[in-house]
Amino acid sequence: MKDETVAKQLLNGVADVETDGVANGTKTHNDARDCDGARKRIRSNHSQSVGVVQEHEPVHDDIPTRIQILTDWANICTFLGAILAILAMASMWNRRYYLGMFLNVLANIADILDGPIARSLPDRHPVFSVVGCKLDCYSDLVSHFVVPASLLMSISDLNSACVALASLYVCCGILRQSYFEVTGRCAGGACIYGMTSDYMVVIYCLAMHLMPVVGSHCMVFVMSGAVVFMMFASLTFSLRSRRYDGFGLFTVTLFNVLLCLSCFALVLFEADENFGFTARILLVVHLALAYPCYFRFVELNN
Repeated sequence: MKDETVAKQLLNGVADVETDGVANGTKTHNDARDCDGARKRIRSNHSQSVGVVQEHEPVHDDIPTRIQILTDWANICTFLGAILAILAMASMWNRRYYLGMFLNVLANIADILDGPIARSLPDRHPVFSVVGCKLDCYSDLVSHFVVPASLLMSISDLNSACVALASLYVCCGILRQSYFEVTGRCAGGACIYGMTSDYMVVIYCLAMHLMPVVGSHCMVFVMSGAVVFMMFASLTFSLRSRRYDGFGLFTVTLFNVLLCLSCFALVLFEADENFGFTARILLVVHLALAYPCYFRFVELNN
């Protein structure tokens, strides 16, 4: 029989939300309730099975092993997103920027889908949900913060100021993932303060559509400005991100899929003589779709 104390240590060490993935909507807020419900079910099971236990008692056999955690479909999706984000980071350092963008948007889509997958599994072990919250938090830190920071450092040839800015951005990501997703909710849990981190991927990918137009040297300043804005948007109390579900979830997913296809087109036509024109057209299309499909869920916090 597993120790209730061990279970509580597992539960108390996990953040209350399955971070930003689907911005504050079906994913962030509903999955937060899923995690809370999972904690309650585990505590209930332990209370019924062991009653009062001592700290030295052995651990319950009904808690999944680490290997079993990796057999859960939602957690598999989260890990797939983490792998794609790591490959995106490697592409950035290899100066394959458009390939890195493509892989990172794919990681963003995986982050969007892992929540709905988790909720589609009614017999899912509650520990999978609780651990999945933590896995998602770490995966988002890589995808939404480390990858853009790697891009800025790579494109600037490790300029000291850009390295410092990129480091500060990652630290802001650590702070956001640790604090805002736990305590930074507003409007009764329907919103989260700041702009959730999945928007960071979209912002820097849209900015990178300008590189064929302005060149890599000017792009350092564009990306630096984007990073400064993303730091403000992720930590500020002046903005808040509303929940979305249903049709809103569909439009967010569709926008990310279209952005992913756009990044793939940039990979294919990078050597084309009309590459700059193609990038401008794609940027205009995405800017036209950005607010109605995605950014309308971000609003001023009155």
